[in-house]
Amino acid sequence: MYTDKVKTGTGADSWVMVAVWLCVAMAANAAFAPWFSIPELAYQGLTDQFALWRAGESVDLARQLYLVQAPQLLTLDGEMLAWLRATQLAAGLSIPALLLAAVLAWQRKKGATAAVRLSALLALLSVAGAAVVLVRLSEILNASLGQGNTFWDLTVFSHMQLTGFACGQGAAGLALLLGAGRLLNTQRVELASVPTVRGMGRRTRLAAGVILVLIPLLIAFGIVFLKGRSYYFISICVIVAAMLPFFAAFEDRRPQARELVLISSLVVIATAGRAVFFMLPHFKPVTALVIVAGIGLGAEAGFLTGAMTGFVSNFFFGQGPWTPWQMFAFGVIGFLAGLLFEKRMRRGNLPLVGVCVYGFLATVVIYGLLLDTSTALSVLEGLTWQSVLACYVAGVPVNITHGVSTVVFLSLCAKPMLKKIRRMRKKYGLLME
Repeated sequence: MYTDKVKTGTGADSWVMVAVWLCVAMAANAAFAPWFSIPELAYQGLTDQFALWRAGESVDLARQLYLVQAPQLLTLDGEMLAWLRATQLAAGLSIPALLLAAVLAWQRKKGATAAVRLSALLALLSVAGAAVVLVRLSEILNASLGQGNTFWDLTVFSHMQLTGFACGQGAAGLALLLGAGRLLNTQRVELASVPTVRGMGRRTRLAAGVILVLIPLLIAFGIVFLKGRSYYFISICVIVAAMLPFFAAFEDRRPQARELVLISSLVVIATAGRAVFFMLPHFKPVTALVIVAGIGLGAEAGFLTGAMTGFVSNFFFGQGPWTPWQMFAFGVIGFLAGLLFEKRMRRGNLPLVGVCVYGFLATVVIYGLLLDTSTALSVLEGLTWQSVLACYVAGVPVNITHGVSTVVFLSLCAKPMLKKIRRMRKKYGLLME
């Protein structure tokens, strides 16, 4: 089946803004963010000092910390000093280049592709140079301590590492280097007809790929390579990844502020609900409200609402290595709720009993299983089948209580809130296909 006439395009201004903000963020990151880390000092308040411009302090602290048998070995020799100076030069040049590329991308769009790629290349070179310096320092440190210099010793178990800021700089630079042309191409095209999408649409497939592949990889990266220390960085990455499918909805039309305001309002309500019921452990309306968001606004908006709620509410309840797991768990529940019930909500035959059953099962199985896994990975020193099973068993009462609370709040709030959301979608044409 075909529509009569559709106006679409090969790009969108929202994607141009991705390039603009990436350039600005990378420039600020190169100038101010800590690029080096000594994991053993993670909880001593010293890691923020290791910016690219203060690499010598990292070496001095490492020398004092490890009591190296031959401290004269752990120094920036001529070769490493040359690498460090070249790295600092590349990073220094990348800062004005990235800012200029952001301005050009804003003004000239596709004509700024070369400038964006050049600035991204400088950013990548600075990350590569920093990695070379740290690997060489780690080799010297391992040798002086009688340890090996295998891949695991120099990366996962390294005494000196690149932080999430440097890894993010590299990932963003690579994304801009490869994708600048597509992001900045906003040429409009007229198509006589396009096929009507049946089943799961392209945007929903993109969201499913992000949720099932990219976000779990981000969380795994934080556990393995950052050792759970850079949970703020991983949380921001999860939010950015969650926004990608949502903003894909704006490819063929202009975004409306009221759409973002509605999602923000639901995040605020869910966060406030979690705070209001603080006196009742694990009896919170958050999951129920995330399910309502997914049913009322669609799968992508449901995931974004859940992820944002997990991040924002933890500023009241405490951030930690569990935050990305909570964001992912809330988001998946909202996403699946949208896939299962949004169309039935539009037709006006939403089964409240089915929603409550889904809410209980999703809370116990998805949220409970993911958070219990997070606890096992972050708390247990030695992972054995017995200890992991004990962790899951201990979480059963908590998960049941949480599941019951989700059913209670869905029974009370789902229909009136969905009625308001449906009315707003119809009146203002919000988040429609």
